[in-house]
Amino acid sequence: MKPFNGVHHVTCIASSPQKTYDFYVRLLGMRLIKNTVDQHEISSYHLFFADKDISSGSCLSFIVRPDAPSKKPGSNAIVRIGLRVKDDDTLTYFKKRLTKHHIETSDITKSFGHRGFDFHDPDGICIRIMSEQNMPFTSSNDSAPHAILGLGRIDLKVSDHHSMHRWLTKALGYSHINTDEKTFLYQGRPEKPETWITVTIDHDMSEIMGSGSVHHLALRVRDHDHLQETMDAMTCLGYVHSPLIDRFYYHAVYVRQNNRILFEFATESPGYLVDESLDELGSKLSLPPYLEAFRKKIEAKVMPIDT
Repeated sequence: MKPFNGVHHVTCIASSPQKTYDFYVRLLGMRLIKNTVDQHEISSYHLFFADKDISSGSCLSFIVRPDAPSKKPGSNAIVRIGLRVKDDDTLTYFKKRLTKHHIETSDITKSFGHRGFDFHDPDGICIRIMSEQNMPFTSSNDSAPHAILGLGRIDLKVSDHHSMHRWLTKALGYSHINTDEKTFLYQGRPEKPETWITVTIDHDMSEIMGSGSVHHLALRVRDHDHLQETMDAMTCLGYVHSPLIDRFYYHAVYVRQNNRILFEFATESPGYLVDESLDELGSKLSLPPYLEAFRKKIEAKVMPIDT
């Protein structure tokens, strides 16, 4: 099977479209690149954020569920999302900026060679801003000073490390490269820091998903043929996958790993520019063609976002 091209996106559950927009755009400086709806619940938003150039490995998305209860933290979940910045000065800039806006942050510490600090978004999603300084990779995008460059390391907690190790190494082609007590570091492609994953053994009860949960991690595949090859490989390894789903912006297949963590495989094409230009991205409600007939009804139900 061909190697994956990196991370396509990470999807979380949020309670408020406005609070999510304000936090990730106005506070962290990311860009709303797709303002659309959840295709399973079309009265709810699905918002996609990335860097200004929508660089690969920079997309963080949110399914908005205003009525969802808050998550109950636990094991067998994605528990922390990394966001990368170019150097230690930018790391300090964001720590000061968050503190100024009354966001509690941890101390800057080093973890597996990365300097960074933790904080939580309005729904309690744990974010770690991580410095790329002195790290063995270079970002491809040329962002402005004090910018989020893209996704960083993704941290998981699981009760069954053996099954997760098999999933990462056999199904995804990741390599185990380091261990710190009960935490194991894996990487997909060394030059793509968003493919770094830590797995911590935790025998606590499983997380009960709600607002503030990370819903799934999506990996990038080249095209439909690569996606079909991935589906065949999953079947050969004994994993049950969903049917191929057309999300309009990409085609997707889902697999829920033995620890109940959901992974997605998503194609690079058609892409987020299929219905908007680069300058127009996120400026209006975008709908797949099959939902256009319901635009007026959808617009009447979703809460307007002050952008």
